[in-house]
Amino acid sequence: AYETGYYSTVYQPADGGAGLIHMIPGNWQINAGDMDSLWPGQDYAGAAKSMGKDFFQTPAYGWRSVAAWFKTTNRVIGGCGVDLFDEPYETQTKCILSRVVDRQEAYDVVGGCMAAGATQAPGVATTPAPATTPVPATSTTPMMATTAATSTSAAPASTSMSRETPACVPIGDCGAHAWCDQDKFIAYCAAHSSTESRCPSVFCKEDSMPEPEPESEPESEPESEPEPESEPEPESEPEPE
Repeated sequence: AYETGYYSTVYQPADGGAGLIHMIPGNWQINAGDMDSLWPGQDYAGAAKSMGKDFFQTPAYGWRSVAAWFKTTNRVIGGCGVDLFDEPYETQTKCILSRVVDRQEAYDVVGGCMAAGATQAPGVATTPAPATTPVPATSTTPMMATTAATSTSAAPASTSMSRETPACVPIGDCGAHAWCDQDKFIAYCAAHSSTESRCPSVFCKEDSMPEPEPESEPESEPESEPEPESEPEPESEPEPE
């Protein structure tokens, strides 16, 4: 968005650059060739040669052109030649503009709009509420023999707890567009959810997913033992007269 004025223009008359990232004509065929390497059999190089700047301004080609730049075409800039999808924000700006540029304002505007739209998008993962454990009903245990007292078994308190586990999810839902595979987008972000990997901030964001802990088993209350019955006293025999 920094080079295109928040995507208000995808062509720069001053140097003839075009595309969703500002790409000078000298890099057009290199980029189209990289697209053919990533998606064989499409003859992107031939289409770019015949269409010129229109090729990079067309959504059907423009977004794949950006992806190819992030994957391989950035090698035309000294010190780059890396997969920008896995690089920090500073490296991404350096390998697009040849220098580190603070594009945070543009990122915040675009990212905020995508995040707002994601709240109503069906393809974006949502955080489910932790399940609650129902409390069992109070039961009574009858006593044995002649005792009439009853005891109640108290319901065990639920120990269900949840821990917040960070998950890496897309910043929005692009599934409505033909050029985007939302399932692969979700899988790409999810692959960076482990602690050994970093959630790529340009395309993904960290979200908290509740992780329920195992519940403790309720302890069974021992049954009370019956009280012994009293034995009848023997009757006295009558004395002889």
